Amino acid sequence: EVDRALAQRPELQRIRAQRTQNEVELQWSKNQLLPSLDLTLMGSQDLGRGDPRFDRPELTGTLMLELPFQRRVAKGRAATAQAGLSRLEAEERMARDRVTAE
Repeated sequence: EVDRALAQRPELQRIRAQRTQNEVELQWSKNQLLPSLDLTLMGSQDLGRGDPRFDRPELTGTLMLELPFQRRVAKGRAATAQAGLSRLEAEERMARDRVTAE
């Protein structure tokens, strides 16, 4: 009976939804702290009446590596999301205790 009451309480459902949102924000923030690697390939070929010496396909590639030296924004977001999770866990415990007492 208590488990059913806990599952149906709107405040607990709201807290669970907020916790899921904070967990996604925390994962995204941690991802922003990782290095990123981008690879770009482009191909082209001149068409029409041109010099036959230059009428061959071209392939250009770019490789870009970004290292996260100073990612204060991502670190701040991660800390904020972690604090939000802690707050929501405390709220959930309090709401569960209130429902159980009722």
